[in-house]
Amino acid sequence: MATSKIEWTEKVWNPLVGCSKVGPGCKHCYAERMAKRLKAMGRPEYQEVVNQDGWTGKVNLVHDRLDYPDRWKKPARVFVDSMSDLFHEDVPDDYIQSVLRVMANNPRHTFQVLTKRPSRMAQLLYTSDEVTHILLGCSVSIQRDADKALQDMAWVSRLGWRTFVSFEPALGFVDWSGWRFVDWMICGGESGPGARAMPPIAPLPTLSFCTQNQIPFLFKQWGDMPAVFAELCIEFGYNPKEKKGGRVLNGRVYDEYPPRPAYDEARDVWSVG
Repeated sequence: MATSKIEWTEKVWNPLVGCSKVGPGCKHCYAERMAKRLKAMGRPEYQEVVNQDGWTGKVNLVHDRLDYPDRWKKPARVFVDSMSDLFHEDVPDDYIQSVLRVMANNPRHTFQVLTKRPSRMAQLLYTSDEVTHILLGCSVSIQRDADKALQDMAWVSRLGWRTFVSFEPALGFVDWSGWRFVDWMICGGESGPGARAMPPIAPLPTLSFCTQNQIPFLFKQWGDMPAVFAELCIEFGYNPKEKKGGRVLNGRVYDEYPPRPAYDEARDVWSVG
């Protein structure tokens, strides 16, 4: 897998491809656009998962990529399934467990799994104290997304897994009350064709919540937006001369991460300090 250009990761690993849309945040899916390009380039794994209208709903399991993390000797942050959703309803349970097993067996890496289906994730996971190098996250765009995901994500956290939220595309204010258990928060506006504007009320309360609860916060970008919205955001850091409005929020760049696991040779365990 190639080095990633996504701000919050270093590599991407796609042991499956293909998806289907489940909410407002999916409207302008970047992975869908990329899948169309890859299909046009003749990549066989994308031929049935996307058509001219977008995702077909078919998921293709790419078995020969399962061992990729075994080959990467240098520790890296790895985004799992940037071109799919590991917990998509059509991914077999045993394949999900195979992917999780590969992650568990490679603790030198930090794996970042992002899903729009936290309920299935919560149903399939079990208690574990040996997964400090795996971060399980959910995508949120509006308050309804957060409300639907809260109990499932809280359960995943109680099972011993580290959790995070990708508030992207941030399309409005979200009340994060009850989310103090998360280990990381990413926030960003939408970019690309038809991008919807992120109002300043979206990132500022989220930043305040993270600061108050000592949760690492990463502001990815303001995103593309029409001039009428851009003018409202300039005082909070939006820069029309920067790509995607830049990454400055309230006078600084927030580029925080949860701590990487450390190996305790004496006890032969990995832990987060």
